[in-house]
Amino acid sequence: MNLPIGKPTHTILSGTLGSQMYIFISLLLFVLFLPIFGFKLRLDWPDRTNQWIWGTIALGLMSLVNPYNENPEGTLIALMFIISNLAFCILIFSNCTRTQLINGIQDGFVVLGLLNFLLAICFPVLGLKFTTTIFHFGGDVGATRMGTAAREGAIGLFSHPGNLALYSTISSVFFLSNVILDYKKKSSLILLALNFLTIILTYSRTTYVVYALTIALIYYIAKNPNKAIFSVQNIVRIFIPLTAVFLWIIVFSPVSDLFLENEVGAQIDNRTLHWLMAVQIFQESPLVGVGLNAHLIYFSKHLGILKSLELTPFFLENPIHNIHLVVLVELGMIGLVVWLFFLSNNIRLAKKSITSTNVPQLLITQVGAITAYFLYGLTGWAPFSLSVLPFFIFIMYFSIKYRTQ
Repeated sequence: MNLPIGKPTHTILSGTLGSQMYIFISLLLFVLFLPIFGFKLRLDWPDRTNQWIWGTIALGLMSLVNPYNENPEGTLIALMFIISNLAFCILIFSNCTRTQLINGIQDGFVVLGLLNFLLAICFPVLGLKFTTTIFHFGGDVGATRMGTAAREGAIGLFSHPGNLALYSTISSVFFLSNVILDYKKKSSLILLALNFLTIILTYSRTTYVVYALTIALIYYIAKNPNKAIFSVQNIVRIFIPLTAVFLWIIVFSPVSDLFLENEVGAQIDNRTLHWLMAVQIFQESPLVGVGLNAHLIYFSKHLGILKSLELTPFFLENPIHNIHLVVLVELGMIGLVVWLFFLSNNIRLAKKSITSTNVPQLLITQVGAITAYFLYGLTGWAPFSLSVLPFFIFIMYFSIKYRTQ
């Protein structure tokens, strides 16, 4: 859905956001709707709700002048992507009321949920593989896990089953919050069920676990917003039993083969090797990293650092399968501390404000999105992909804006 500008800066990805500069769809929408809205923009730059925006841009600018950055073009792509999405958010904030925003999110999630479910039925259920390439060139490769027919999964409007599964988890949190708050309950229950079926059809084992943990946590928080999550009582009554149930499902249940088959061991080995690569590169520039959206180019130009590891081209052409390590490698300790503080602080503030805000669905969804990002990001990079990250930015922007209003 983005319009490419020129040729990619490299033949391989430079980072999770790629090596191709685009006119991003969010920027196109901004340019299209700005005159329709009469060029009305409510910037509020000094407002404290914009601190995270300035922090993000500052980290990006720091990367541009970072002497370890082997691909400043990749950093510019990332900054262009972030600014384009924020510009569209600012336009919506300047011209829509809170009620219009919530209704718009509801309608958007409904339409996308229905489309994703229908495409999931087309493939893999009906085997109509051509539907995987309608929205993404090469989508059939992602849908079959690079030709692994035994693990064909739904991709919907996305390019990989993991991306669809993560998005569906986040939208499920929104519909769950509606059900709990008795807001458009019937349609939300239907979409909650369709999202669940869609996630099943992605065959994303990581998301199965992430979905269960996220939904359980969000249900508890929505019902008990003023109670501590990790109290001794909760650990004994909730977390220990849940851990036992998960262990039973993974090791002893009829579906245990899904988690323990031989291919799973290979996936664990692959991620371990990616993590070791991250540690090696981190040691080269521990404070400021090797540049936003640039770690793969650094890998390719400094193979000697990785000589102790037996690497195939896959590891040099695919981002580190852990977004927190991606932040550490690309932005150093400074970036990782800022990232973890951003996640934890927003969970704390959102949870604290659920009972006092006019948009509790948005804050509950924010907590759910952060939870899903944190958990999924431990073993995958889909949260930082071009197709999923815009939803995260959108949710963060509006939940932070409306948290105290």
